[in-house]
Amino acid sequence: MFSAAVEEARKELDRYDEIREKVFKLARDLQRSIKRAISLLVRGALEEAQQLITSSLERYRLALRSCWDSRSTALVERYLSSVSQELAEAAILLAILKGDPIPTHADLGIPSREYLLGLADVAGELRRIMLTKMLSGDLEYAERCIELIDDIYSSLSTLVYPEALIPIRPKVDYIRGLLDRCRSDFLSAKLASALSNRAILDESM
Repeated sequence: MFSAAVEEARKELDRYDEIREKVFKLARDLQRSIKRAISLLVRGALEEAQQLITSSLERYRLALRSCWDSRSTALVERYLSSVSQELAEAAILLAILKGDPIPTHADLGIPSREYLLGLADVAGELRRIMLTKMLSGDLEYAERCIELIDDIYSSLSTLVYPEALIPIRPKVDYIRGLLDRCRSDFLSAKLASALSNRAILDESM
């Protein structure tokens, strides 16, 4: 009595399951590419990183275009949630380092929730870059990184939504602590630089 109805439903579920398997594989591939791109960005290899980010965005968008209804689209977006967050992080960081306009979530084709979570993660990468610049003596660039982190913190602090909608508050709290550490590290580096310059000046007199 029910076999025909069950079989019809099974065919639809088989299609969704096929999507799930393909998307899981895609997610693993994209995560590897994006992590490498972010690592390249931190090291200053912008051109190579941009190629990886562009390719990853194209593959992500293609996966969404392959959906045939709202449910399949929702499944793909859910399975690729972490990937889209990392994509947003990489694309925003690339724009910052190149001096380009910051892309919006619409520009990237990434859901607003994942975009904002990715933006929050940019702060951590900026701290890594800041520390590298301080070690090389480029305090001006390091200070610029702190300003950017502060801007991210100020912008995200305006978001007041339930945790179920977007778990942004823990990230904002983390950025606040990160910002305090950045400022402390920067002041220490600036003081050390001033003392070093003073010592050099004294020796030359």
